[in-house]
Amino acid sequence: MDTKWNDFKKSMKNGAARIILGAVLFAAGVVWEVIVLCNYAYVEDPFVLTGIANAVLIISLWLILPLILKKRCENKLPETEDYYQAWKKEFRMHKLILLVVFVFLFMLGVIIANAFFNHTYYWDVGVTIIVISTMCIQCANAYVVIDRAMHRQLDIHMKNFFDIQDAAMERALEKALEIERLSME
Repeated sequence: MDTKWNDFKKSMKNGAARIILGAVLFAAGVVWEVIVLCNYAYVEDPFVLTGIANAVLIISLWLILPLILKKRCENKLPETEDYYQAWKKEFRMHKLILLVVFVFLFMLGVIIANAFFNHTYYWDVGVTIIVISTMCIQCANAYVVIDRAMHRQLDIHMKNFFDIQDAAMERALEKALEIERLSME
C-alpha cells in the first residue's frame, strides 16, 4: 500500500494533478458557458456569468497548456549552433496552429450561437457577442501561454547551449595546450 501511495505522489508531482484539475476546470467552464447560453433570455446578466466561465477557462488553460508544451519539447536539447532557427520554426508552427484553431472556432462559434442558442425568431446579437468574445479571449489567453512557455523553453535551452559552448571551448583549449606541449618537446 505504501508503494502505491508513493507512486501516486510521484505522479502528482509530475503534473498529473495539474492536468486533472485543469481538465475539471475546463469542463466546468464549458458547461457553465453552455448553461448561460441556453438560458440567455432568462438570465439577469449573462455577460457577467460568461465572464466567470471565461475566468475558469483561462485558469484551466494556464494549468494544462504549459505541461503539454513542456512534455512535447522536453527531450529537445540544443546540440548544434543552429538551435535558435529550429526553435523559431517550431514557435511559428505553434502560432500557426493556434491561428487555424482560432479561425475554426470563430466560425464554429458563430454557427453554434445562431443555430442552437437563439431562442427568438430574430437574430440575437448578445449570444453571438458572448460566443465570439469567449473565442477571442481564450485564443488570446492561449497565445500568451504558448508565448510564455516557448520563451521559457528558449531560456533553458540557451543555458544548455552556453554550457555546450563552454565545454567545446575547454576541449579546444586543452587540445591547443596539448599541441603546444608536443611542439616544445
